[in-house]
Amino acid sequence: VQLLKEASILVGQGKDLSFYKISSDEQIDLMDIQKSLEIRANRDFIGLSLTETLNNMILLGIEFPTDSQLWERECVKLSKKFKLSEKQIWYLKIHCYSSTGHWEQLSKLAIDGGKSPIGYKPFARACIKYGQPNVEVEKYIERITIHEDKFELLCEIEAWRKAADVAKTLRDEERLVLVANRCKDETLQRQIQHIIEKL
Repeated sequence: VQLLKEASILVGQGKDLSFYKISSDEQIDLMDIQKSLEIRANRDFIGLSLTETLNNMILLGIEFPTDSQLWERECVKLSKKFKLSEKQIWYLKIHCYSSTGHWEQLSKLAIDGGKSPIGYKPFARACIKYGQPNVEVEKYIERITIHEDKFELLCEIEAWRKAADVAKTLRDEERLVLVANRCKDETLQRQIQHIIEKL
């Protein structure tokens, strides 16, 4: 921290070095916060990036449910200090919950977290990435309002009947043909052919 303070003073004397001064000052602030967090949480924080620090704070809220609101407030405070957008926080939470297998928290975020500022495609993508069953993925796909995104994800998990329904809603012959060619359900293939004839 002392070395960073000295660096901040030095670069602060240059005309075109304001970016480096701001970066140094922000790193000093982060390290001061991390030192405080290490004492309170009794775990390593110093040396972590801002994202890793927030990630650990989110996990502390899960690990200690009675203190979850406290850690949530701390996350909000830290994200505001370093000017992280609401979207960035949502992406961070989705990554944190999915990469550590906390699927219940991911579901709560989608349902109880208010309207998602990033939509529900990232939720479905996270579930696919970490091998969740189709029923879990579809829970988020159903919340997606953009039909093209919904179709893409349903094809990815091979939910062909639902993908065909979306293509039918879009009145998109090309997408219907795609489903018919990829699925192995002969009944569905005949139904798709019947839909195409009526378009």
